[in-house]
Amino acid sequence: MLDKMPWYAAARTCEAVGAAALFGPAVALGNLTLSEQREAADTGFQIIDGGEPVVLRFLDELMRKHYTRGGLHEGPGAMYGILNHLLTRPGVDPGYAPLRDLVFKHALDVVPFGPGDVVVGLPVVRRRTHSLPTAAAEAGQHPNRLRKILVAEGVIPSDAPRRNADVIFDAAIAAPVLGRATKLFSLRTMAEYLHTTYSYAIMLTTNGFIEPFKSDMVEEKVIRARYAKADVDAFMVKLSEGGVIRPRPERPFMDIPRATKRSYCPTPDIIRMILNRQLCWVGVDPDKAGFHAILVNADEILERVRGPDHNGYTTQALRIRLGVHQRVVDGLLARGYLPRVAAINPVNRCPNLIVLPDVVDTFERTYVSLCELAAQWETNAFKLKKDLDRRGVEPAIRRDQVGATFYLRKTLL
Repeated sequence: MLDKMPWYAAARTCEAVGAAALFGPAVALGNLTLSEQREAADTGFQIIDGGEPVVLRFLDELMRKHYTRGGLHEGPGAMYGILNHLLTRPGVDPGYAPLRDLVFKHALDVVPFGPGDVVVGLPVVRRRTHSLPTAAAEAGQHPNRLRKILVAEGVIPSDAPRRNADVIFDAAIAAPVLGRATKLFSLRTMAEYLHTTYSYAIMLTTNGFIEPFKSDMVEEKVIRARYAKADVDAFMVKLSEGGVIRPRPERPFMDIPRATKRSYCPTPDIIRMILNRQLCWVGVDPDKAGFHAILVNADEILERVRGPDHNGYTTQALRIRLGVHQRVVDGLLARGYLPRVAAINPVNRCPNLIVLPDVVDTFERTYVSLCELAAQWETNAFKLKKDLDRRGVEPAIRRDQVGATFYLRKTLL
């Protein structure tokens, strides 16, 4: 190292290193006697002559004996004292470059200096170490919460010093964890970020679309559930991937909540269809942001989830088939002339009571309404009723029973 320095820098380096080793970093050379200066120069030469490993051990010992981390006076001046003075005053002398580079490297390894700091005259471009306070400030987390996360990730040991400022760890190893922890959302904050409601935020988390940050620790109730912004952004990227830009969408193109109501398909199922690339069309509304900007074709979803048709008759369909008033249909159903069975609605997949086609066919072959007879014989229903009564033809189903009069077809042959 010394042979790379000019003679004046080599001499002063030996004196400063030796004085710091013998009398501590706060020593001033001007306060030493001539014999003490000679002793310091000899000691400093032996340390420097040992090469980089010996110098680094000397700097470690200097820190251990004389530096209190997190004290009132921090920084390179408190850490290295006379060495920092030598390397920075009155200016940054290039003659001391070999020593400066070594002290700079040591400082970044043992103290969490970051970009913006200046150490022994050199600017810090990239952080090499973190302490819990600096990492918490970068991640926007409380130091105690971050400590639990870093212990779980194996970045710091579980028996790390209790004082947060004393916990020093490799910034590069912690970077992936801090990157995800940089912005954590509560459920309500996540809902605001996605421009949706709290209920939809709960739906996204309970269905596993967005997992809590450190979900294992949440399950063990070590920390409260928080959701990483990076995970939320990744979910939205997957949801909108390949989406067609569709400003001012019209039916059947609509956002997921509206498509849920139109297609009778649960919102989680629609999201799974999008993520699994099962839909032919997915769009994005450029005039909206967040969850409600994702568009789908509701008709496509309806066709995809539609079940097999039961081919039965609902009460409305019976009214049209029989050509009678709704109260007549209700009366026939209530008195058991048209027995019903349960079937699954193919659209909303809810159980419905229907009348099977065979039952309706049998009823029509068995009974005929007075109105239908009057239309066939081109006469007035009132006159036809009187004529049938006069002939002794009794109705099989009376008007006071179901709201209309029906006769057995076989009695009219």
